Amino acid sequence: MERLLSVSKELSDKIDSNEGAMNDLLRKSETLQQTVKAMIQYQSAVQEISGGEDQPRGPPRIEFSYIRQLQQDNSELRSLLEDHQAALDMIMTKYRNQMSSFVDIKSKEDSLIQEKLSEEVRLRTDQICEMATVMYHAAKTEDSSTQLLREKISQLEYENKYLREILSVPVSSPSVELAPVKYSSSETTSGHRSSASEREREGGESSSDDSRSSTPKPYSN
Repeated sequence: MERLLSVSKELSDKIDSNEGAMNDLLRKSETLQQTVKAMIQYQSAVQEISGGEDQPRGPPRIEFSYIRQLQQDNSELRSLLEDHQAALDMIMTKYRNQMSSFVDIKSKEDSLIQEKLSEEVRLRTDQICEMATVMYHAAKTEDSSTQLLREKISQLEYENKYLREILSVPVSSPSVELAPVKYSSSETTSGHRSSASEREREGGESSSDDSRSSTPKPYSN
């Protein structure tokens, strides 16, 4: 792009110089034409004043010299115009070529940028999905662990309550209040079975103590 601008600037400078030269030649040609017209008018006036018929009708030599100068200036002006047209054609051709190259480069850059952005968006999306999956599994594992812990604590409190009722031990410390947890049928059955077995064991121990206390001692003299 910088090269295109520099070439355009150089050609513009050349065109400006050519236009300046053409303007100078045009001014000179106009001056010569006015001079020739003035000389012709002067010659006509001289002929009219001096009688006209006796004077030669051919133009003076000075008029021919100005005409030749004018023709030379016209040829130079024509040459400058041709050079100007050729330079202008060359400038427009280079400009069209450079603009075509610039458009091609711009389209390629845009496509590359779009591909890069698409790839980056895809990578970011994959990372976000991966992080979301990890967080989901972590939250699920934490919820399951918390649920199991609550169920275990509730089961232990349930068993402790029945053991204290069996042993008639007063509750000295307040129990920790937790959210109620629904037990499955298997867990409830196992809890009742363990409590029943504890009661049977306590009952057996108390009956054995009573039998030992009620057994009479042998009589001794």
